[in-house]
Formats: sequence, structure tokens, C-alpha cells
Amino acid sequence: MSRNKKSILIVLVILLAVLGIYFLFKDDHQEKGSAKSGGPAMEFSNIEMKEDKDGQSVWRIKAKHVSMSRDKNSADMEGIEAYFLKDGNELKLNADAVDALNELAEARNMNRSDLIEEMLMNQLAALRSQDKA
Repeated sequence: MSRNKKSILIVLVILLAVLGIYFLFKDDHQEKGSAKSGGPAMEFSNIEMKEDKDGQSVWRIKAKHVSMSRDKNSADMEGIEAYFLKDGNELKLNADAVDALNELAEARNMNRSDLIEEMLMNQLAALRSQDKA
């Protein structure tokens, strides 16, 4: 067999092998991709997460339903209650409170942190004026 014919035959065999491998694994790749783009990676119902430091709770979050995204960078939570604890005091926030805070901040053209600070300072001033009276 001449050298040209051998070269053409080798190229054809390699091409057929590559095409065979491609068609063999093509469906597996598509199935993995479609599963990846499907629903959430994990779902939980009625869960509680918390962080403890030095034997004391720092915060805890309760949720009625949690869906974790496939990329593990985000979670959608429903029915949330968050508790922040410090020095025996507890601050509780739920979705309704956060929605109200967002609405107030937007109506007053302020960010939430400034709004919370203003509200707390007003409450403290009112409390101090009652103590003087």
C-alpha cells in the first residue's frame, strides 16, 4: 500500500473513532445538562439553623420551606423567622417585618440601616423624656 493510501486510511480510522466516541457520549452530556438546569438541588421543610459562640446562641433562623440552588450559592426561603441574640436580649424579624421596613425605607428615600437607627433613636428619646416627666 502506498504511503498516501496509508495516511488517508489512518485519518479515516481516527475520524471514525472520534465520531463514534462523540455519538456514544453525546446523550449522557445532554442528560446531565438538563438535570442541572432542572429544579433545586435540595429542598427542606420546617428547618432551623443556628450559630452558637462560646456556648451561647448568636442567631437562629426558622423556615417553613428552603430550596437550595444547584450552584450552592443561593437559597430561597419561605416562612422565615430570624432571631438575633446578644447579652440575653432577642431581636426577632420575620418576612412581614422586613417587607414593612423595606416599604418605609423606600417611602422615606432612606436605606434600611439609617431608618432603623432613626427609629431606635426616636424611641430612646421618647423613653428618656417620659422618665424626666
